[in-house]
Amino acid sequence: MNIRLSFILVPVMGYSIGFGDFTQKIYDYSEEVVATQGRIQAMGFEKAASLSGEPAALEASSRRIRADDRADSGTEYAMMVDWSFKTSSFKRSIGREWDAREHNAHRQGDTLRSMIGVEAKYEWLLYDVAAERAAIYADKAAISSKAYESGLKQYQAGRLSKMELARLATEAERARSEHTQASMEAEHIQHRMRARSMMDEMILIDDMPFRFVNDTQKVLGMVDDAPTLTAIQMRLNEIETQILTLRGARIESYSVGVGMTQEPTQKSVDVRLSVPFEWNDRRENKIAALMSEKSALLHQKRLATEKLRLTLRAMMQHLAEREALLERSRNAEAEYQSLFAMAHKALEGGVMNQFEYLAAKGAYYDARLRSVAIREEYLRELNTIETQLGRIIE
Repeated sequence: MNIRLSFILVPVMGYSIGFGDFTQKIYDYSEEVVATQGRIQAMGFEKAASLSGEPAALEASSRRIRADDRADSGTEYAMMVDWSFKTSSFKRSIGREWDAREHNAHRQGDTLRSMIGVEAKYEWLLYDVAAERAAIYADKAAISSKAYESGLKQYQAGRLSKMELARLATEAERARSEHTQASMEAEHIQHRMRARSMMDEMILIDDMPFRFVNDTQKVLGMVDDAPTLTAIQMRLNEIETQILTLRGARIESYSVGVGMTQEPTQKSVDVRLSVPFEWNDRRENKIAALMSEKSALLHQKRLATEKLRLTLRAMMQHLAEREALLERSRNAEAEYQSLFAMAHKALEGGVMNQFEYLAAKGAYYDARLRSVAIREEYLRELNTIETQLGRIIE
């Protein structure tokens, strides 16, 4: 029986880059960043438009006059140019509103940059895990291939049954298939990283190693800057400026008109001043509506803060449990490695059959893969925490 093995190896050489430079490349080519920067730039023009005056208006009219005296009869012509001006207090208030919007947009941009870093860190460490898993399967496939070749020689010498040789061939083929699948998973992650950063080379980040996070108080101290709470606070800031506008600028604008009227018997120069006064409760109702929204947002922020603290505290406890679980798994891995080494020597010495050897080999590699799986679960939960905080935990 012949068996042919071919391996897809995860490349070990690539373009080494610092994490800061890598995230900057992602930032430079991010569609979301382009959209955010476009909104900020547009706000500058919208602010200038809202603070500028209304265009002048030309009003013209004519009418037929029939007086008792025919000399007083004829056509009356009138023309007036009207200018509208915003009051200085109203312009200051509107300016504050636009400043608040621009400030919020810049904060959203900062949050977006931080979130890009969080996602980039997770993808890199996830790739590191996938590459380690592929390396384990590569090691397992190589050993399985050697075991099959050794078994084939023993079979040809009449010291191994056909069933035992078939078992070795099946194990080698399965190991090859597992390695191929693991290598493809690692390559998929690498391709995502390269696509986001617009890089052609394989990416290897040299300053972002896997680290345990176990300072719960430090993590809870970052809650106030979480994206969900920041979004609520930004809306509160906008409401405050809107309330100031409604309270401080009771007269938003006034208009001045200059014109001329020509009647059959006389001409006149006309001047008109128009100042609106609010005698109803429209403004007070608007303020009441904003105050009601503000009260609801403050309550929402308190609830969201407490819920986030409880969630993060529980997740940090999970991280501690996973860290302990990973330590136990690595200790077990070392024990299985010793048992596998002894089984390999026993097989070569002819004191252990193939089935016992395969069981020892399977237990060893299962232990290694279990440690990798636990580390992947740790990374997934850590990424959830960092995503909720909107920043990388140093």
